[in-house]
Amino acid sequence: MDTSTGSPTWFLEGFVDDRREIWRTEVAAFPFTVGRIEGSSLRLAAPEVSSRHAELISRTGDLWLRDLGSKNGSYVNGLRATGETQLRSGDVLRFATWEFRLIHDESAARSITQTLVLSTQMPGNLAKMVMEMREILALGRVTAYFQPIVRLSDGGLSAFEALGRGLDAEGRPVPPGHLFDLAVGLRQEAQLSVQLREKALIQAKGLAEASVGGDRPIIFVNTHPAELANGVAALLGSLEELVEAAPWAQMVLEIHEAAVASSLILKELGEGVANLGIDLAFDDFGTGQARLLELVDVAPRFLKFDRAWISGVHLAGSARLEMLERLVTMVSGLGVATLAEGVEKEEEAEVCRQLGFDLAQGYHFGRPAPVESFLDPT
Repeated sequence: MDTSTGSPTWFLEGFVDDRREIWRTEVAAFPFTVGRIEGSSLRLAAPEVSSRHAELISRTGDLWLRDLGSKNGSYVNGLRATGETQLRSGDVLRFATWEFRLIHDESAARSITQTLVLSTQMPGNLAKMVMEMREILALGRVTAYFQPIVRLSDGGLSAFEALGRGLDAEGRPVPPGHLFDLAVGLRQEAQLSVQLREKALIQAKGLAEASVGGDRPIIFVNTHPAELANGVAALLGSLEELVEAAPWAQMVLEIHEAAVASSLILKELGEGVANLGIDLAFDDFGTGQARLLELVDVAPRFLKFDRAWISGVHLAGSARLEMLERLVTMVSGLGVATLAEGVEKEEEAEVCRQLGFDLAQGYHFGRPAPVESFLDPT
């Protein structure tokens, strides 16, 4: 049995309480003990866990689980462990009702929780969550809904935003919040974001074939901050493949300020997408850092004003309206099209029209819907 600490290569991770916040700890010194008593490498202070429940042992770099005669059992991917069971990265381990996922060799990318005593029950659905996310990605069980973007001058259709959805085993849409909760917790949000864009462009081809919104429909697609965690190269590579696969579409890449760590990265991204013939849209303008300087240095084609500005704008006081009008005028003066998000009432749309907004999007003009909803059935 290898009892040396060695270099850290294994981790246990799970979700704490009903939050989607991930919890993880390094599996270092061996044997790595799991139990209720003090001194356990991983102490689970709960009555359903045996005092000495199980241990992880290392042999020549491989990891094994040994149950120590626990009352409520140790499980690997849902199967009760007897004797010693060899483990692999990605396995879901359950000690009584406590579930963790085992990760190997990802120390460089993962922060480590130092507290090794858990007294709060984790939800018993980690195995289901892992399986659900794996199936969504492996089987391509994703789809896209499209929401119209209209010109405020005449109410005409200008573009569509593609909004990704997952699909469960029965083909029913998975709420986007839940979908990305799964992906973020399992560190697969970048992969999911790429797959959602790919599916959106495949489905949007019907809009071009039906000449909906013009012969070359404008499609707004999204990105996730994780795609820029290590620079812009991977994102630009993904977008280049999309341009080659969908030359019939005019793509607009939406970037939220949280996705960009520095103006240098944003400038590099702006130059890269311009070379691909893709336009930029800054999303959720007016929340957090407003990125006013970037509007000059890396001027997007579109600026989407956050719904916080738009909701109830017809009831807003004169100070708020004056500030909003000045912002719209300033942005328009830079040659950037202004887009009001979250318009739900005609009164809001009318005020946005008066303030000088070019475009609008929201339930008042149409809810996100499958592409078929925008095609002529005849």
